[in-house]
Amino acid sequence: MGVRKILSMALFSSLLGLTAVDVCLADESIEVVRSEGVLQVGEPDKQATDARVKRLTGNRYVFSTGANGRAVVRVGSAGFVVVERNSTLEVDRTGGAANLFRQVSGMIYYAMNKVQRSMHKVQIKTSTAVIGVRGTRFVVVDEEARKEIGMRKGEISVTSPSDEYEIHRRQVNDEFDAYKKEARDAIAREKQAFEAYRAETAREFIEYKREFTLAADRMVSFDGNKVTEGALNEKTRQDMQSLESFGAEWIGAVHD
Repeated sequence: MGVRKILSMALFSSLLGLTAVDVCLADESIEVVRSEGVLQVGEPDKQATDARVKRLTGNRYVFSTGANGRAVVRVGSAGFVVVERNSTLEVDRTGGAANLFRQVSGMIYYAMNKVQRSMHKVQIKTSTAVIGVRGTRFVVVDEEARKEIGMRKGEISVTSPSDEYEIHRRQVNDEFDAYKKEARDAIAREKQAFEAYRAETAREFIEYKREFTLAADRMVSFDGNKVTEGALNEKTRQDMQSLESFGAEWIGAVHD
């Protein structure tokens, strides 16, 4: 790009009150930036297109990976998603931006930009939740035997698509686990104090809400409308690290 063109874009942006980030995020097309193994890309209810066709400008697309397939997809100004093996994701940009995602199945890592004034809010729908994104990184698993959300960074809102959730919080146990790591030698003499603390706060373990927030380094698992919240477990953390490694080149560019 020539110097004159760059200067013209900068002047145009300043006149409109836009930042450099806003200009860079103006392109709302969808693009497969990396893939391996079996990846099918197509419009809903239509035959799948060649997965090697990278730049997509239609309104709705479905991405499906096979048993050996993985993909990193740039979803317009929203950010990037990493689609794990045996997973299906529908991206909808009918409103002019790729801001509605339907996770049909499998495991998907979302690295979403913080919402700028020129951007649309992002929403992710699964069989168990409607997730409102506020500029963050997290993984969603929607499999027959495993339904969960694990947070790496930022915060999301989680809303039930039907009745209230029965939320079981495991904060006390998580705090005690962390405490044990820091003071293993003092466990015996402090155990009595902990038992008193647990009894005092036990009534806070269960609450009923249609919506809740989930912050960094926390996760929830779903069993129908029963939701169990706690610290990230090792399995989910390892899954996130694997997906982050596969998409590292692009995830690093996310403004969250």
